[in-house]
Amino acid sequence: MKKRLIKKINKVRIDNILNQISTNFTITQKIYGNGYFIFTFGQNTVCHFILKETPLWKYGIWLDKKEFKIFGEHEWLIDKFKPSRTYLSYENDMQSFIKEVKAINQYPKLYFVDSLTSGDALIAYKKEDWGDGEFSYKGYQAIREFNEETQLWNKFRRDESITQQKFVNKKWEEYCKQREETKQGHEFDRKFAFDFFKTIPKIFSYITAVGIYDRDRNGWKCSPRYDIKIVVDNNMIQEKFDNLYDELEKFIWDKNNSDERKSYEHQFSLFGLYDDVKDIKDCNYKYCQQPPTLKG
Repeated sequence: MKKRLIKKINKVRIDNILNQISTNFTITQKIYGNGYFIFTFGQNTVCHFILKETPLWKYGIWLDKKEFKIFGEHEWLIDKFKPSRTYLSYENDMQSFIKEVKAINQYPKLYFVDSLTSGDALIAYKKEDWGDGEFSYKGYQAIREFNEETQLWNKFRRDESITQQKFVNKKWEEYCKQREETKQGHEFDRKFAFDFFKTIPKIFSYITAVGIYDRDRNGWKCSPRYDIKIVVDNNMIQEKFDNLYDELEKFIWDKNNSDERKSYEHQFSLFGLYDDVKDIKDCNYKYCQQPPTLKG
């Protein structure tokens, strides 16, 4: 009874926050949760939502007793979606949150680049004192150079010819180009990996099937991404089994670390050898061939 009451109270608290937001924006999606990653905060203490006015931006609310945190980030730049790792992050301050979301709506490219560059797009040139005689500069006119005396990249100068618009356009174009190259690299590596998976049963004798388990499921990102499970003929003698395992392990390792690859997105490794096709029933992809006839 107490848990149901707390769940209801938390939902009401979040809905009251969302109602304030909906007076300025259109909420197109909202999902209630109980925590972050493997950490549980309590029933309905978390809510993620999307606003029509700021495409590709994701927002969140975390409740904490009588207080709350509200935060947001562009989906392309999300690393860990929590208040301490997002561009927008406020505690009990709806007015500032709404004001900044309005600015994002009005100048989407500017605020995307400001998040991308950790706050350089909105500042021309500013000195930051880190204490103990350590300092640096930030802003779209700050140029970092290599310091021959210290052998570090800790030398700064100001280039007043750089305008905010020029800076934003340059960073936006660089990011889009890099994003497209990364996408193409991922597509190439996926094809590279699956072409390889399909050839394994054809290259090695005594292999009857290959199962591929994709570990990137339900929001998880794993490396290596794919587990390779291999089924061999169950009449294989132990000595041949051991030799085949060693040969496969080296063969798969070499292929996974090939210079042909363009990214680390679709890596794979040998998970194990089995003697029954039922052992790969949980795999997402399966490649089979007729077992060879063993003699002797």
